[in-house]
Amino acid sequence: ALTVCLLALALVLEGAARLRHLAFRVKSVAEAAARLNALGVATEPIRQDPYTHCAMTFFKDPDGLPLEIHE
Repeated sequence: ALTVCLLALALVLEGAARLRHLAFRVKSVAEAAARLNALGVATEPIRQDPYTHCAMTFFKDPDGLPLEIHE
């Protein structure tokens, strides 16, 4: 489902030159990162967002653009 969402989003945002990155809200960053890792997607270490104090991490899409998962 995540792959389908990312592909659909990529089509919608094609050509969005000013886009810095996209963030996806999840209930558990640890669980989402574990699932991504199990699918062969590398994630950065989980850290705490300095503004929201919630867990967060980043991974890259197939083009190397950063994507964030955030609680």
